[in-house]
Amino acid sequence: MKAVSDYDTQHLFSALWVAELPFGKGKPIAGNAGALLNQVIGGWSLHGVFRNSSGLPIGVIAGGVWPTNWEVGSYAIQTGYLAPPQTTKNGPAPTKSGRTGPNLFGDPAAALGAYSLPLAGDSGQRNGIRGDGFFGIDLGVGKRFNLFTFKDQPHTLQFRAESFNITNSVRFDVYGVNINILNPARFGQYTNTLTRPRVFQFSLRYEF
Repeated sequence: MKAVSDYDTQHLFSALWVAELPFGKGKPIAGNAGALLNQVIGGWSLHGVFRNSSGLPIGVIAGGVWPTNWEVGSYAIQTGYLAPPQTTKNGPAPTKSGRTGPNLFGDPAAALGAYSLPLAGDSGQRNGIRGDGFFGIDLGVGKRFNLFTFKDQPHTLQFRAESFNITNSVRFDVYGVNINILNPARFGQYTNTLTRPRVFQFSLRYEF
């Protein structure tokens, strides 16, 4: 069963940022703004998080088959041509008795035909394909209002609006895919996602 680890991620890029906009009193643009104008254009900031990774590995299994001993279940063996996995949000049914839906393969029937049961004493092919990786963009905007100063202590009000997965992108979880060749009607079909639908949240914070 020598193969890459179950959590092997070949490429991972992540970034986060916080930037104050250059508007308002003391800033490069409208630095001499009066108190009223500054309350409108000053104190704004942008922040965000970006994450993107290559696909996660998985192996096609032959569930219910123990060709070595009762302690070691086996993976299936690729014996035919397999096109690179291409996630489809509404893929065709793997068999006539199956259903359409999100699938790891563009042609699940052809992918199913590329695998065979293991031979006696064999343990199959572990982590031979890859599915989706992570992807997400979170963005937020904030505004700080300077209220007043009391005994040299500034009192401010901060408003924040944030969006998680602002692009509402979908990535499917390879560890929730039906990948058993002995369940052909659902072969390659996903049951879980790696990402959550877009969510907005708002907050108001008083600081002193």
